[in-house]
Amino acid sequence: MQVRDQGKQLGEPLRDALVADEEFGFRLQSNLDLEVTTYDFKFRQTTDDHGFPNAADWPDTADIVVLGDTLVIRVRRAPDPEQLEHLNGEYADLLAGGKIAVSKALPEEAGEVDHYPRVLLQFNRHAMGRLRTLIDTLNSYVTEAAAPPLEAAPHEIVEGRMTPEAESAEDDE
Repeated sequence: MQVRDQGKQLGEPLRDALVADEEFGFRLQSNLDLEVTTYDFKFRQTTDDHGFPNAADWPDTADIVVLGDTLVIRVRRAPDPEQLEHLNGEYADLLAGGKIAVSKALPEEAGEVDHYPRVLLQFNRHAMGRLRTLIDTLNSYVTEAAAPPLEAAPHEIVEGRMTPEAESAEDDE
């Protein structure tokens, strides 16, 4: 009996916090700060300006972007023509129209990692699991490991202070 009451205590406020959303069906209200206390625990739900439970601000850039009807996936290496043909055959069910294509940065993405090629598709917005397998397939096409952000150099640990000449010589390296 107590568990049922707790579910009711928790469920009703969350249900009241839902709003209709054309793309997702429903989502939580924007800027929600809801706290529910039951017999055994306290539950808190917060949302950002868009109604999502993001703790941090939205990033300046993303690897997957929706521009109009086009899903844009930024990749380190574009699929070659044979791989692109495979993608169009294997993942045709993901398309609302057209074909999967490769492109340079689109004008709407001005200044956002322009050097990366793009894979473009008119995603049907239904098969999220299949979209994940498409991304896994794209990732499998990149065989080389990502370069480290900075070239690592070995460091020698020495006891004591360095002489000014030694510091200068190390800086010149």
